Amino acid sequence: MQTYTPSGLSVTQSLTMLFEKNQRPSALPSTCAAYHLSPHGTLFADIIQATTEESRAPQLLCIQAALGVGAFALQDKVVVERPNDGKSIPVSLLVIGIAKSGERKSSVMEAFMGPVTSFLAAQEDKHLQPRQRYLEEVEIWEKTRRRLVSACAEAQAHSLVDSEKNCHANKQKRPLTLQQAEKALNLHLERKPSPPASAGVGVLSDATPQAIPKFIKERGLRSLGIITPEGEEILTNGIKHKSSILNKGYSGEATQRYRVGEGDQSYDVPITTCIFVQPDVAHQAFGAPGAKMRGTGMNARALMAFPASTQGFRALSPPADTSSGTILSDMPSISNRSSLDIPLINRKYRRWISKQLNRSRCYSEIKKVKLKLIREAQVLWYQAYNECEAEMRPGGRYEHFTDLASKFPDQWLRVAGVIHGYNHEFSDDISVDTLRVAFSIVNAFSVEFERLFAPIKEEDKQLFTLEKYLRGKRQQQFRYLPKKVITANGPLRPVSRLDVALHTLSQRGEIGVLTYPRYNQRGHATRPITIIDLYPHHRHDEWCLQQAINMTYQLQSI
Repeated sequence: MQTYTPSGLSVTQSLTMLFEKNQRPSALPSTCAAYHLSPHGTLFADIIQATTEESRAPQLLCIQAALGVGAFALQDKVVVERPNDGKSIPVSLLVIGIAKSGERKSSVMEAFMGPVTSFLAAQEDKHLQPRQRYLEEVEIWEKTRRRLVSACAEAQAHSLVDSEKNCHANKQKRPLTLQQAEKALNLHLERKPSPPASAGVGVLSDATPQAIPKFIKERGLRSLGIITPEGEEILTNGIKHKSSILNKGYSGEATQRYRVGEGDQSYDVPITTCIFVQPDVAHQAFGAPGAKMRGTGMNARALMAFPASTQGFRALSPPADTSSGTILSDMPSISNRSSLDIPLINRKYRRWISKQLNRSRCYSEIKKVKLKLIREAQVLWYQAYNECEAEMRPGGRYEHFTDLASKFPDQWLRVAGVIHGYNHEFSDDISVDTLRVAFSIVNAFSVEFERLFAPIKEEDKQLFTLEKYLRGKRQQQFRYLPKKVITANGPLRPVSRLDVALHTLSQRGEIGVLTYPRYNQRGHATRPITIIDLYPHHRHDEWCLQQAINMTYQLQSI
């Protein structure tokens, strides 16, 4: 196992650190899903709490929206330095929220994306005419380039013919010599229209992998967000199983892309993805047996959650009667008046997000600010890294989730960078408190991941398969089903596996197992007929039972 030691420490200090490791509290949170936010009074904690109280949505959804939109606003301006090797880690995030209809996903997303949408709409109006003029100039420039290339090719061909025939008479009849055509082409290439100034940031709610590079190139983007509260379209009709473009945007990789008919579509732009989806859509995309995103690493990179529903617990109390100071109704009072100044917090958030979006026009790749951990936070990161590495051993917490746990060290830095961007200036270093909040939040999402993707034992898979088969038989109006039918046509082989699954369902009371005596032609008892009762709690139906027994005899005669 590879462990890391903070740079700058002597061997003695390192050994002392390792010796004292067992005496220090664990850097990693416990396996429970509890988490804590920044202290009260910080923008990150306050805007999450305010949005939770206003929308009455699950708080994990609000945390996901805050992280996703915050990462989008910051990813073109800051990176975080990894302590062990100094590598720059982008703050781009991949966020997947799962919630049923009515959980107010759209309200949560609107609370965080409202100022972003307004900013982008204003920028679109401002740059619409210059962009249209630019596209027209590019079209004219491209057509001219093609004609000049054709002229060069034609002049080159004639030059070869003339040199072969040693003919000088025809040279004077041609409009351009080879030297003139090449000079004109080089001059034209130098005059390629420059794209107009733009906001440098863009948001998509749906797109195909082919459209994303084109959108980036045409808009001159330095930061892209794929953000939507209704992710069904992009997961089923857009990205589908081609999630590599999201993985590369998350990792901050430059993409070299060239297609016939499209030209150079290469780009080097960070991409943050924040998508809310309903459970059925998430299951088809990430959890179903044939889901192709399961093997791409997207699940392990994502901060994914399926929080408990708040529906049924969102009661409101009527306003107080200002004249008498009493409640206007006798219904139980569930206070919806917060100790937070929600309008003030919302104004602070709008100012912060507007500041970050306006900064995007001033920052370029070489000007990204590198955030660093303070010395104490670096030591804490090393400790957490080594604890996480140890938990990936056989018997450890992450034994079955090594793909997830291996990304934690960078995930902590990403989340800490976003939280720091909310609460502090870029010139400050990331504190221990901020890093601990990042540990806590990433741990909460890891608990969700472990719950959603818990490894299923082979016996349980077989049981689920048999249950699905029996549900189909119930829908076909079967009351009793011969075991021989299940053995011959059912999904489980060999019979020993079927017997175990039937026994389990019988113990649960989901089926009944009946035996009917059987005799041979000499009157000797033979192996009895086994009948499965699909409705064991219903009244006995002798006619249906006889039908099942007759079906068994018919199968034996075939």
